[in-house]
Parts: sequence; C-alpha cells; structure tokens
Amino acid sequence: MPPKLKATRKSVSFQYSSDESVSKSQYILKREFPQIETSTLTIPFHAILMIFGLYKAGLTANASEVMLKGILSLIPLQLLYGYLITTRFTEKSKKSKTQNSSENVPLLLAGGVVISLVLSVPLFVLLILLGAPLASHLKETYLLSIHLSLLIFYPLLILYKYDYKLLIKFLDADGVYNAIAKNQILFSAVLAVIGTWFGVIPIPLDWDRDWQQWPITLLTGAYIGSFVGGVSCFIF
Repeated sequence: MPPKLKATRKSVSFQYSSDESVSKSQYILKREFPQIETSTLTIPFHAILMIFGLYKAGLTANASEVMLKGILSLIPLQLLYGYLITTRFTEKSKKSKTQNSSENVPLLLAGGVVISLVLSVPLFVLLILLGAPLASHLKETYLLSIHLSLLIFYPLLILYKYDYKLLIKFLDADGVYNAIAKNQILFSAVLAVIGTWFGVIPIPLDWDRDWQQWPITLLTGAYIGSFVGGVSCFIF
C-alpha cells in the first residue's frame, strides 16, 4: 500500500494591522471629502485683527454697539477669507470643481454669508439653552451668535459648498480626529468652539473687571481659538 499523505492545514488571516486600517481610513478621508492645502494664506489672521479692533473701539464700554459695528467689518473680511479658501483646494478638489462648470464662486461666497446669518438664529437659541442670560443681554447674545456663525459656519460652508450631508458623513468617518487636526478650516472651527466654551470661565469670577461682562470673554475666546486653530495645523 502507498504511504498515506499527511493532510496539511492552511490558515488564512483576514485581520488588518492597525497601520493598514489607519492608512485605509486616511485614504478614504482624502478621496471622498474636500481637502485644502495648508498655507499661510488660510491662517485667519483677520480673527486677531478683529478682536483687537473690537477692544480698540470700546468693546468693554459698549459691547452691543461695538459688536454690531464689528459684524459690518467681519462680513467683507470673511468674504475675502472665503475666496482664499477656494484658491487652496487640493488637486482632487480642483478636478471635481472643474467638472462642475456651473459653480459660481461669487455666488458661493455671498450665499455663504446669507446662510450664516440664517444659522445665527438657531445658534442664538442654542446659546440660550446652554445658559446664556435670558432675562437680560438678549441683544448681546444674538450679536454673539452672528459673530460665531460667520466665524465658524461660513468657512465650513465654503469648504463643503453647502453640502451639510457630506460634512456629517465626514464627522462620522474613521480617523476623523486626525483629519480635522490637519485641515486648517476644520481645526479653526473646532478651536473657535472650544475657545467660546472656555470664554465662559472668567465671567463668574469675582474680579470685578469690565471685560468680564457678557459676552465679551466668549467672543474673545472664539476669535483667538479660530486663529490658533489655523496656526496649529502647521504643527500636526
């Protein structure tokens, strides 16, 4: 009788290494979502200029009047900033932009301002729900919501071209935190929100300073956070 052959067992592993899964998620994030090139042009220098100008104009003496005038200065600065964003799209984003010949950049920029002003209304409601003064300072709170909406939402509207579903899909993707840290627009928006949140801390402190009045510290934190976010992308 011929000798029996021993059966050999073959095992196949379908597990991906952590490095492979991370690189795959990064590939998906870069392929499916709009990207911009990190550049000094898209650092929101105007955020620092704005908050400095607001204090110079007497923000601590008459917050509501100065904040209202500040909006009139912020809108043209954001329009210019939005245009700079459109010039820094990566090659993949530029190709998709070329394919969509109906895109109108001036309309995109102007429409973003209008949408941001509309979004300031639900943002105002959210600020009230989160603890903003209800019995007083309603005007200041609403002006704060306009500043925040233009500062945070407007660049995102330009980057994602009003496609909020794409933004939600991006935020739900794997590896999103690393991708946000490398995107100047997204990181500026995130740190502006964080800066606003930290801006609440000095208000109840018993320091009796004129800059502690609502909502000056929140506004300051938002503008500083936006600028820091744009600069920090060069570190990551």
